[in-house]
Amino acid sequence: MIRNKFFQLSLFIELILTFFMNETVVKKTTIIVYKYGFPFRYLDIYSKEKVDLHLINILFTGNNGINIDIVALIGNIIIIYALVYFINFITEKRK
Repeated sequence: MIRNKFFQLSLFIELILTFFMNETVVKKTTIIVYKYGFPFRYLDIYSKEKVDLHLINILFTGNNGINIDIVALIGNIIIIYALVYFINFITEKRK
């Protein structure tokens, strides 16, 4: 039960970090790729024109495709899960 809560918290933290961390912009020929995610970039959004860099704006004001790297997303969740578990372990040990 407690592990399920850690997983849910890890997933929530990853989604929040995706919205609030800085993106990486990569320009390829005529396509601009906006990369989101932390610590690994797992969400790529492709656009032909330069738009506002906020994730919500890019998602809803016209893009030319989205790619989700599921391996990087799972890696992010595992890293955050380990950090949350370690923080919980330390706080429980101090009590």
